[in-house]
Amino acid sequence: LLGSSDGQPLRRVAKEVNTLAVARTLTGAEGRTIRRRASKALGAAVLDSLDGDQEDEDLDKLSPAARVQRTIREKEQLRMKRALKVIMTAHLSNLTSKGPSGWFALIGLVLVAVRVVIGAFLHMLQDDIWTKLKSWFGRRRNGKSKKTNAGSNSGPSGAPAGSAA
Repeated sequence: LLGSSDGQPLRRVAKEVNTLAVARTLTGAEGRTIRRRASKALGAAVLDSLDGDQEDEDLDKLSPAARVQRTIREKEQLRMKRALKVIMTAHLSNLTSKGPSGWFALIGLVLVAVRVVIGAFLHMLQDDIWTKLKSWFGRRRNGKSKKTNAGSNSGPSGAPAGSAA
């Protein structure tokens, strides 16, 4: 579908999809898992893109094969964006042609998108906080480092010196 030069198969399949049923699934209870996964994936993608800013600086240092791979990847991303545009246009057309039920489904999908974006932000925040907490409490325990805590009052088995092992 995505590889066709004229895009006709992609447009045909996008028109034949029951967009109203897809919208109901995504906005309903069955879509909860999909929404959660989408939030996590979006948050991870944003974090990866923020970490990948150094990639542009190393373009001159890339080997010729790596440059070719990068060019191919950029072309694939451009094709994917074009295909998504066709799919989204067809879905919007399907929903708006269904009358009030389609309009409400479209509003529901917009709300789902907002929920996914907010969820992605919360996942990014959670990952950041979790990383900081691990770094703070992984190195220190009760204000002492692990080495100081382990050697201060423990016996040979790691139990306190006064207790039986």
